[in-house]
Amino acid sequence: MKDIVVFSDRAYVSLLTETHEKMTTETGGVFLGHRKRGFWYVIESIDPGPRSVFSPAYFEYDQDYINHLINKVARLYREPLDLIGLWHRHPGSFSSFSSTDDGTNTDYAKLHADGAISALVNIDPTYRLGVYRVSMPLRYDAVEHAIGDKHIPPGLLKYRPADELLARINHTDGASHRNGLISSICKAASGLVASAYGRNGAIEGSPVPDSRPAFSFSGILSSKLQSCRQARVSVDALRSAANAQPDTDSIELILEAMNSDIETLDACGIDCTMRATEDGGFEFGETVSGTVGDAPVRPVFYCRDRKVYLTYNGAAYEYKQGLFRRFMKEAAEVR
Repeated sequence: MKDIVVFSDRAYVSLLTETHEKMTTETGGVFLGHRKRGFWYVIESIDPGPRSVFSPAYFEYDQDYINHLINKVARLYREPLDLIGLWHRHPGSFSSFSSTDDGTNTDYAKLHADGAISALVNIDPTYRLGVYRVSMPLRYDAVEHAIGDKHIPPGLLKYRPADELLARINHTDGASHRNGLISSICKAASGLVASAYGRNGAIEGSPVPDSRPAFSFSGILSSKLQSCRQARVSVDALRSAANAQPDTDSIELILEAMNSDIETLDACGIDCTMRATEDGGFEFGETVSGTVGDAPVRPVFYCRDRKVYLTYNGAAYEYKQGLFRRFMKEAAEVR
C-alpha cells in the first residue's frame, strides 16, 4: 500500500494561515502527528517561531521556539503526538529541494526508522502543495494527501481528559510534581512479594501460598524483557540523539509515562531509585536488599521523537504505560 498523508482541519488551516501571513517571503513549520501503517496523520502544524529568518529566497526556523512548542502541544492530546515532518514555502515555481533542504530533511528522516514527510508550498500564481516521504539514504517519494478530520481516526483527535488533569492539579502543585514523583519511588521497601500477591495475600483470585518465596522485581524485569520485541532503534542511536539535542523536558516525559508503574511500585513497597546519566538518559533500578538470587536490573530510559524507550543489556524496547505492573501480575499468576 502506498503512503498517504492526511491533514487535520486544524493543521491544514495553520499551514494556510502561516503562508498567507508571509506572502512575500519563504516560511514553513513542523508537523506533529502519527504514523499508522502507511498513513501519516498530521494533527498539528507548528509555526516556525518569532525569531525565524524570513526572506524571499531563504528561510530558517527558530529552533528553540519549535522545540518548546512541540513539547507543549504534543501533550494536549490523549495519544501524545510525534514529530513526523516539516514544510516550507519555495519562491515561484521552484518545486525541488535545495541542498540546504536536503540537510534539514536528512536530520528529520534520521529521527525515525520510517523517515519523515516534507512538504513544499508554491504560489505560481495560485497555491500548490506537494508532499513527499523522505527516507534514508536520502530519497524523496511523492505521496498523495487528503484533508479533513473525517479522514482521521477519532481517537487521534481527542484531547487529554480534563477531569484527569484536574485530579492531578488538585493533588499536586506544579513545583513539587516532579519531586513528588521521584521521591515516591525511593521509599523504604520490603521486596516484590507484597506486589505479586497483594496486600491481602492474593491477586485477582490467585491462591494464597503457604510460604511466600523471596524474589525481586529485578529478576522479573530481566526475565520478561527477554521475551519482548526490541524497538526499531539502537541504544547507540538513542544515546546519540540525547547527546546531540538534550531535551530539558525529558524527565517530565519519562516520569509522566511511568506514572502508573511508579504508583504501583510505591504502593507495593518496592524500593527504587532514579538518576540522570551523563549521556542524557535516566537510570531506574530496584534497590535490592534481603532478596534471593537476583542482581539489581538498572534499565536506562531515553526520549526520542516524543516516545519513551527502555534500554537494558544492549537492547532497546519501546516503553508503554503499565509495563512493569503487567510483568509483575504475570509473574504472580505463574506462581
